Amino acid sequence: MADALSDGRAFRTLNVLDDFNREGLGIEVDFSLPALRVTRTLNRIIEWRGKPATIRVEFEGSENDPVDHFPRRTAPNMSAQL
Repeated sequence: MADALSDGRAFRTLNVLDDFNREGLGIEVDFSLPALRVTRTLNRIIEWRGKPATIRVEFEGSENDPVDHFPRRTAPNMSAQL
């Protein structure tokens, strides 16, 4: 998710939810969320709760945006598009 403060600075949030239990597992909020920080957050949650069978990714924007489910088999060059 992304939004902006009253002074115009944009910020992002990474929300990790357990859809089955309807539980929030983690929230990261900052002006930038680089891949290393996302990976570190997910690894911390995996250590705490265990590895999930699938991961659902909702891309930023409206509710009509595409949703991806992992794991799925893709061509190596498709990874950059996710």
